Amino acid sequence: MKLLIGGYAQGKLEYAKRQLPDAELVDLADEMQKMTQNALIVYHLELFVRRICESHQDDSVVDEQHLTDEIWEQLEQYLQERTQDIIFISTEVGNGIIPMERAERVWREILGRVLVRLAARADYVERIICGMSQSIK
Repeated sequence: MKLLIGGYAQGKLEYAKRQLPDAELVDLADEMQKMTQNALIVYHLELFVRRICESHQDDSVVDEQHLTDEIWEQLEQYLQERTQDIIFISTEVGNGIIPMERAERVWREILGRVLVRLAARADYVERIICGMSQSIK
């Protein structure tokens, strides 16, 4: 498994397509689609995490650890079923100005925690800047 991270519009998806040109693309911005056993490029992980966080924003107290575990269990279950290569792509959202809205801060925190777990599990982690790769792991 490979994890690609980087800023918005830095060429992450195009870079991944060059790595796995015949891969099925799965956009997590819509929903966790049925993923086949074909090689995959899974992108918009940050929006998948955001959607789950938003579904809990009416809770009086958001348990960040519980939400992180919930998201990780969904990803882990899928990863256990994998036999082919997979590339996860996420836009970095934790850099810059800290948002005033609590929901935005919670989303950034949970995404960061999920990415730490994915990076630990990944064989390779790369940051994509201007369409070029910088190896992290």
